[in-house]
Amino acid sequence: MSEQRQKEIELSAEEIVESFVKAAEGLPSERETYYGHEACNIMRPDGQPSPDEERADFRKQFLAITPGVDEHGNLRVEVARWTR
Repeated sequence: MSEQRQKEIELSAEEIVESFVKAAEGLPSERETYYGHEACNIMRPDGQPSPDEERADFRKQFLAITPGVDEHGNLRVEVARWTR
């Protein structure tokens, strides 16, 4: 890459950053609080699994909103297309 072209790119990048900074000046600032929570193996208070009917109903509702299901009832999802 020629030195002239590199300088043009640098100037263009600086202009973009400066315009972003000017545009962001008017945005309201918010204070956010994040809480860390470690919870492993969360169980119901009584330690028992939910009833079969409840799990079957949940599965039916869950599969109704999924992007795809195969012939065995498993979720069909896209895996890492952006890495190809």
